[in-house]
Amino acid sequence: MKNTKQVTGRRELRFDSFDDVLADAEQVTFQPHHTLGNWTAAENLDHMAIPIEWATDGYPAGMSAPLFFKVVGPMLKGRFLKKGFPAGIEPPPTMAGFGTPRENVSLEDAMQRLRTAIERFKANGTIEKNLLVGRMSKPQWEQFNCRHCELHLSFIVPGDSAKA
Repeated sequence: MKNTKQVTGRRELRFDSFDDVLADAEQVTFQPHHTLGNWTAAENLDHMAIPIEWATDGYPAGMSAPLFFKVVGPMLKGRFLKKGFPAGIEPPPTMAGFGTPRENVSLEDAMQRLRTAIERFKANGTIEKNLLVGRMSKPQWEQFNCRHCELHLSFIVPGDSAKA
């Protein structure tokens, strides 16, 4: 297992909207590419869809944030919205496993899940509260998820897999 904090060669990305996320995901994954982290391109896309689904549908039963995040998280919200997420962070134990991508998911299925999650997000309301950073508006939810997608798509690099 790679320590993703130490991975070099990642792409630098900045998305203003979910449309930008989809355009990049479709461009980079449906051409020759390689991944630098621990997940395949399909696993990254599948994982990216999960918190977008949560933003629309709410969190799964049994998922919670530790007290630390309830206190400190709202103070970090602005940083996450502007600067994004650092590589290599692990979810709190009370959230671990809930965002795991489907096993053996195909690239096409993962891309469809991401498209559907984004379409549903755009068409529906959002939950008010993010477990990690507190209350967020719909535009903030989109930006929070764009930052998350930037992180995961940064590990998918165009080019021959032999270069990885």
